[in-house]
Amino acid sequence: MKVGYNTRIRPGSLVYRELDNMRSPLVTTFHETLGSCFASTLKDMLGSAVCESVYGLLERNGITGGEICNRFDDTVTVLTKVLGTSSRVLVHRTVVEMFRQYSQRADFSYQDSLRDRLIVLKEAVLANHLMPRSRHDGIDFDSVERTRLTSPGETGNHNGPIDNPDTSKKAVNAS
Repeated sequence: MKVGYNTRIRPGSLVYRELDNMRSPLVTTFHETLGSCFASTLKDMLGSAVCESVYGLLERNGITGGEICNRFDDTVTVLTKVLGTSSRVLVHRTVVEMFRQYSQRADFSYQDSLRDRLIVLKEAVLANHLMPRSRHDGIDFDSVERTRLTSPGETGNHNGPIDNPDTSKKAVNAS
């Protein structure tokens, strides 16, 4: 379908899928995090039974569970049609959770444009190569302190070649 001079790319088309394969890992991670935040917000606020009903409603409107994060604007539109202005609470909490995941300050009010805030966050993620907390929850950053940064014959202390902590205790006790 042509609209003016531009060809419209519809979701589900071959071109749409190829574009989806070409996006960067940061964008993919951003969309996965958005889907995860939406799912957790939905479950926390409405419970699992209502959550399944909402997913069914979205599916009846052509948005499958896997497409929610890629078609978040459409998701918000469907929720607004069905739930009215109360859907804004879900969207607001999802966006706030996204900011928390990326350790960014959510300095916007309930009345601000949530779509614009999500775009600003996405641009910050891409510009600063940010990763969400959920991606590095399993990493122990303190393990770097326990990693030996010196060669086997060298120590960080220049008072002598004491490599073994047990040997250093014996040397202190012997004196």
